[in-house]
Amino acid sequence: MFFAPLTSNLLAILKTSEHTFKTEKTARYFQQGQLNSETQYLWIVLHGYGLHPKHFVKKFELLHPEKHCVVAPEGLSRFYQKGFGGRVGASWMTSDGRLDDIADNMNYLSQLHDRLHSKAPHAKLIVLGFSQGSPTACRWLVNAFQGVAHRLIIWASDIPEDVMTAEGVQKLNALDVSIFIGDNDPFIHEERKRQFLDLVQQHQVKYTLYEYQGEHRVYPELLSEFVETW
Repeated sequence: MFFAPLTSNLLAILKTSEHTFKTEKTARYFQQGQLNSETQYLWIVLHGYGLHPKHFVKKFELLHPEKHCVVAPEGLSRFYQKGFGGRVGASWMTSDGRLDDIADNMNYLSQLHDRLHSKAPHAKLIVLGFSQGSPTACRWLVNAFQGVAHRLIIWASDIPEDVMTAEGVQKLNALDVSIFIGDNDPFIHEERKRQFLDLVQQHQVKYTLYEYQGEHRVYPELLSEFVETW
């Protein structure tokens, strides 16, 4: 059987192409504490990879619920943590479609903040990113956020280099930046920590480093002690 060679036009037709478009998606968040005109601090806390915000927000239970309202939005990509059923976690992004995920996250968090800010317009905004949530928090605050934030807390993670432009550093230095790193964190060994701290110093980012005894997780008691120093 004889097959005619494929022409360049036919090859172009058969070639796989990727297309994107905007669509609506229902997002959710979990709230702890009261959100009203009496709220002193509004927290937006971003969970790490594979975590569920319903469980993550419980890390903040020691904060006074009348002073502190803690909101944990869920990453827009939800999945089973193991196999095809059971416990569910979420992610902020993967390496596939990364730039679209970053843009979607920034738009999502801006809409969330506007919704919350309207209910507590005088509350100071605290943004905390844990693990994978930290780069998402930094990119949102530097590249998309239009309001006034008070503090940025980086927990068990780092600041992505792509936000450390001259303008980005200026925005970061307008915040009170705190970085928490555990001495037994399997994801942040000494060499990685040194490289990161060298990088932020090179870009002249102002921060306070808190090194604690512990692993790759948020410790409620440590967080509560930190808040008491404000």
